[in-house]
Amino acid sequence: RYALGAEIARLHAVYASAFSLDDVVPPVLQALVRATGESAAYHVKQGHGAEAVRVCLYRVDSPHPVRDHIQAGDVLPLSAGTGGRVLSAWDPDALARASAHERALYAAIRQAGAYSAVGDRLADVAGISAPVFDAQGGVAAALTLTMPAHRHDPAYLADVQRAAEQLRGRVG
Repeated sequence: RYALGAEIARLHAVYASAFSLDDVVPPVLQALVRATGESAAYHVKQGHGAEAVRVCLYRVDSPHPVRDHIQAGDVLPLSAGTGGRVLSAWDPDALARASAHERALYAAIRQAGAYSAVGDRLADVAGISAPVFDAQGGVAAALTLTMPAHRHDPAYLADVQRAAEQLRGRVG
């Protein structure tokens, strides 16, 4: 009889320590900014329960002087903004605490595979976010494109979804 042993875990640890999101995420964000002219970010959930937040790990700014000003390292709520909504839509903790309205919104986000909104976090800011799935099919992050409300273009949704798909299984 054969079975997987501890060597598999050791090999995974070697792979994980050699793997860096720095090599994977920024090029995808840069390409998204070039394609749309808007700012792109990569957010992850941090914490559990009511204290959970999202953290911006990577950010590439729009070349426009008028833009949303978020930086890598900024902490934002899970309960507002398209990135927070996408992370919450797949998060059992967030779903358990959600109101009926939020549960309906999260179901619609899961069905669409992305979320686009104007004024969800700030009145004059629009966002478009898609989940980034890890190799096991869980949500590792939210990839988000932000812009001033007057530059919101629903056509960017496809660009965001393609960028998130490029990261599928390469993160987490």
